[in-house]
Amino acid sequence: MKKLILLSFLLLFMLTGCVSYTELNELGIVSTLGISYQDNAYQITTNLVIPEKEDGTSSYYNEYYNSTGETLDEALNNLYLQINKKIDLAHLELVIIDEEVATNHLLDTVSFFLKEPTSRNSFPIVLAYETTPENLIHEEKEIDDITSLLMNNQITKGTTLALSLEDFAKLLLEQQSAVLPCIGLEDVPTTKGLALISNNRLLTYLTEEESNSYLYLTNQIKTLSLTITCPNDTKAIIKV
Repeated sequence: MKKLILLSFLLLFMLTGCVSYTELNELGIVSTLGISYQDNAYQITTNLVIPEKEDGTSSYYNEYYNSTGETLDEALNNLYLQINKKIDLAHLELVIIDEEVATNHLLDTVSFFLKEPTSRNSFPIVLAYETTPENLIHEEKEIDDITSLLMNNQITKGTTLALSLEDFAKLLLEQQSAVLPCIGLEDVPTTKGLALISNNRLLTYLTEEESNSYLYLTNQIKTLSLTITCPNDTKAIIKV
């Protein structure tokens, strides 16, 4: 009997294969995803990291693709009309949305990532301010620039914060309100304070002082610099 059980286990291991296994050079890793909505369709821009493996060494290069669809699922699937790689969201590092998405399609957008099995949802989500997600994505080194910009500002100036999609979704679920960091484009990507989200839609933009106050009250900054006008019209700067 014991021999029969052992034989069954051996056969099981021999018949088991890596069905979901994908070769490295068959992957298209989405590192940054921009999401806009216009003309009754989602428009996405992707920074795709394409791995290569030649002569035992691995390398990668970036390619940019645009796609549209009535849903985010459809827009991503339509990327397969242009590329022959398997799209992978497991290494997504940044999502940028536009004002229309934040105002009228935020719940569907957040729900897409929460339901997507390959998405880890720890990436920052930001709102493009007076520019488009596509413009920000085509900035060189946009991922490192924007994520570092958010972290440094949160620590040293206190007018924005690095907020993951998972934490953002949790705030919407538990409090029905949240904020989104805003990123504009001048000569380089620039922080533009926070946007207030209420009942799953963009309500208003907060000023720098209002953003300071929100982050201070929610204990999400390390340092706060305040400029105060004195009676003799001189300026005093206080660091808290």
